[in-house]
Amino acid sequence: MDEASRVWKLPEGVPSPSDFADAWGRVFAGTLDLVDATARRTLCPDAPPPYDPAAPVRAFTELGAYFAGHPVEFFKAQQQAATDGMKLWTSAAARAAGAAPEPVIAPARGDR
Repeated sequence: MDEASRVWKLPEGVPSPSDFADAWGRVFAGTLDLVDATARRTLCPDAPPPYDPAAPVRAFTELGAYFAGHPVEFFKAQQQAATDGMKLWTSAAARAAGAAPEPVIAPARGDR
């Protein structure tokens, strides 16, 4: 499939009612196929659950194990978090006092 065929373009004119009905029929049929595939996957005993409740525990355990083996990086990250938090609170306090503080963070140049 070439790049041009994957780009959706507006039709040149208004579609006929039968073309419109056929298009929506395909959308509806696709929706039914998706619902059917989802139901079949859900009923499959080998399918993983959509959310693994132990995933956050594993992630934090892995992070803790990494930092336990790299204490200098841990203390640098901790110090950076404290510094960033202090900048944020100082800026918020200045703004609450009526000052116009410099932004704590700015979007990258060209970011929309």
